[in-house]
Amino acid sequence: MKKCENCGEDYSPAEGQENNQKYCGMSCKDKAQYKRGKAEGHIRAMKSGYPRQVSIRLYMEARNSDVSAPCHYCKTRVYPDTFQIDHKIPMSRGYAEGLFKNKADLQNPDNLVICCEPCNRLKGNKYSYEEFIAIKQNAEI
Repeated sequence: MKKCENCGEDYSPAEGQENNQKYCGMSCKDKAQYKRGKAEGHIRAMKSGYPRQVSIRLYMEARNSDVSAPCHYCKTRVYPDTFQIDHKIPMSRGYAEGLFKNKADLQNPDNLVICCEPCNRLKGNKYSYEEFIAIKQNAEI
């Protein structure tokens, strides 16, 4: 029997892991990792893999006086728990064409827009920003 380094509970290590296992389960391991990261200043709240300030900035720029914001493409109202972030230049194209050299280029707010899930899925990496805007405008006519 060993004592979990996170919760202090007694547990039996997995077979062959007696010397390596420090936690009673993945939950305690994840909690300990979170605590270490937070203590070291590495924990940031993320939405869709982007730093929270990028998500909030984009949302606040897009929002009107209510708590929803219009989808950049179809103008459907999206909310903080339903909006998605779309790249004007898709990631695959940006890397393939050498436009994205690092993560900062990928997360540049000028390349990101707030949109609804259907528009984000439809655009994907199949269309450029200009092509997709034209498609959405033609669909409205």
